[in-house]
Amino acid sequence: MKEIFRKAEEFVRENKIIEKGDKILVAVSGGPDSVFLLKFLLHLSKKFQIQLRVAYIHHHLRKEADEELEFVKQLAKKEKVPFNFRHIKIEGKTGIEEKAREKRIKSLMEIAKRYECNKIATGHTLDDHAETIMMNLIRGCGLAGLRGILPVSTVNNITIIRPILCLEKKEIENALTERKIEFKIDRTNLSMRFFRNRVRHKIIPFLSEFNPEFKKNIGRMGFVIQQDFEFLIKEAKSTLFQLIEDGFF
Repeated sequence: MKEIFRKAEEFVRENKIIEKGDKILVAVSGGPDSVFLLKFLLHLSKKFQIQLRVAYIHHHLRKEADEELEFVKQLAKKEKVPFNFRHIKIEGKTGIEEKAREKRIKSLMEIAKRYECNKIATGHTLDDHAETIMMNLIRGCGLAGLRGILPVSTVNNITIIRPILCLEKKEIENALTERKIEFKIDRTNLSMRFFRNRVRHKIIPFLSEFNPEFKKNIGRMGFVIQQDFEFLIKEAKSTLFQLIEDGFF
């Protein structure tokens, strides 16, 4: 566990994801990624002097969710971290993924604001990052879409952070299994009805046949494009302000 913690901590420091004194709401679903995220942030808590609070969002889409809610509640209790949960309802039979994501973020932000948390941490991984890039590419996108998932973003004055975005799911699961740390499996992640799952289980494995490092490489490409995009935006703004000062507008 020490090695994987070191890898994630380097990523956190390089991207300035966490700062001293942050109050972080940790989104925990009970799956391996979010359980590892909580363990990792607890590991960092003394180094960065951060305060943590756990949140579970109940979507009412699966029977197992009641069990997962109780699992996360007990996990937070065991780790002595304050716990909150919210119930959300997803209406309609189309666009379920997007609707669930929007309502989940809204609920997390409400909890964060109520308890004065300045950041929300989610357990997105390198797999999610690579999948997002591929999904955007398939749909058609420009440079912004090729960035994938950002390590840090801001919504309504609350910062959303992804501290383990540099880690693959398989290394996270291996680390938890080696330490005999329990986690839950969301069976909907295997359903081919969702676009992301088809990319995850069909397209990426197929492309990985041509290059076993495909997932890592496309993830790395996304991080490079993030830096390029940020540079271009900065230079464009600087040039625009200079043109305004020179009276061209």
